[in-house]
Amino acid sequence: RDVAPSRGLGDVYKRQNPNCLNLIIINGDSMEPTLQDGDFVIIDRSVESFYTDSMFAFSLDDSLYVKRVQRIGRKFHIISDNPMYKAYTLDPEELEHGFAVRGRVVTTCNIRKA
Repeated sequence: RDVAPSRGLGDVYKRQNPNCLNLIIINGDSMEPTLQDGDFVIIDRSVESFYTDSMFAFSLDDSLYVKRVQRIGRKFHIISDNPMYKAYTLDPEELEHGFAVRGRVVTTCNIRKA
């Protein structure tokens, strides 16, 4: 997988424009074990397209998702880390209505109860 282990926020700020960073709270179990319900991800909002295979935040039909995205030709394979959720493919036509890339995940913040 291509998401690096969590690092200090200072490292994130050195590589991205801090004005383009947003914090998203993970809701649900589709990205377990990598991300659990209540964890945080920091996204770079300056990324507005799936330009590489990575983890992205995107909206589709008024819902926000954080998933792995793999480009296959002109299509995009959307992958959950939890094997209970099937991967699916988005065709270019599906990206024209009700879809927007919200940013690329640049780091994760895993919060666990002691």
